[in-house]
Amino acid sequence: MLRVVKGKKETRVCQKLLETALTESLSSESEFKIGFPSGSMDCSVIYNSNVWFTGFEITEGSPRFWNSFGLTSNLEQGKSNSIVVEINIPTDGINRRVSGLFAIDDDTESVFLLHRGRIGGGRKGIGKNSFVNWYSKPFTEIQNGTDVEEALLVGEITKNDFPNKLAKFVQGIAEFKLFATSDDVNEASFLSDSELEEKATSSNGKSKPKRKEIIRGGYDRCHYISELAKRRAKGKCQLCKKSAPFKNKYGKPYLETHHIKWLSKGGEDSMANTIALCPNCHRKMHVVNLDQDIQKLKKTAASHNKALQRTSR
Repeated sequence: MLRVVKGKKETRVCQKLLETALTESLSSESEFKIGFPSGSMDCSVIYNSNVWFTGFEITEGSPRFWNSFGLTSNLEQGKSNSIVVEINIPTDGINRRVSGLFAIDDDTESVFLLHRGRIGGGRKGIGKNSFVNWYSKPFTEIQNGTDVEEALLVGEITKNDFPNKLAKFVQGIAEFKLFATSDDVNEASFLSDSELEEKATSSNGKSKPKRKEIIRGGYDRCHYISELAKRRAKGKCQLCKKSAPFKNKYGKPYLETHHIKWLSKGGEDSMANTIALCPNCHRKMHVVNLDQDIQKLKKTAASHNKALQRTSR
């Protein structure tokens, strides 16, 4: 098992190894303005065709090596360039508020770069757990004294494939942040099926949706129940039974959630009253709302809920 590096001297040796590996693989260098939440500053940036890096040691506050990475495709002169991820390393000891860390395999003396997975999506409720569920790669166990911790492995620093693994890690985080800021996405989008079922069940019909002011009247609905309805449909409209007419830009079948008894008529925002429809059938239900279709949707929703109750026992 890998051992966490936490001594001051050993940490500096590992940081030097990281900087050497980056300098050798990121062969271009120039000055760019790098932005961060409190402002921006001119930095010396090294880069290749995939990623860029800049960093230095911070001695005040929480002492750490500031290691910042971004995508070269987004790097431009004359503008403030956004950091995709910081893999900062405490200069001495353990600081779990700093997400980066080094670890060593004492048998081979190999040095590894890891990240604790604390990545924010830029929206309320979309943070570390969302990123970990989305990223899908497993955590690596690391020894910290008598304790065992977990972190995401970026790569072995001195191996030839480290630059490629680093680039994939940075690209993955950039894709997550882009996905997380989409209007089509919320906290529920990143939950596992079991977590989503638990959240939807706990919210099921317990509160009347609050009316919210938009350009036209609407209702603030439970996104856990909405997301679960779409997953239960497995990419097919629950009325016409045809596959979703297209996929959204994230490759997911496009369906819309519909309340069988409309919210405007006192319907509950509950699993028993929520179904997933293709846009055409959704419009049909709001235009003609045939009784035979209503009964068909009620039957489908009831069938889904019976299956959910069986799995949750």
